[in-house]
Amino acid sequence: MLRAVLLLPFTYFLLPIHPTPMNQERTLPGHLTAISVIIVWGTTFVSSKVLLNNGLSPDEIFLCIA
Repeated sequence: MLRAVLLLPFTYFLLPIHPTPMNQERTLPGHLTAISVIIVWGTTFVSSKVLLNNGLSPDEIFLCIA
């Protein structure tokens, strides 16, 4: 019984989704936003790692960017 209660919140993600044309129109902006956020985050992460490896401190990086 406890196992079923613990798994209940996660069963929502296991339900099959059959997109209708209205749902497909709604998902495109969300996917584009998610992809752009991933690209921006990844770029700033790599840039920060490069700056840290070249001797800048986190404080210097923050003050240069802000």
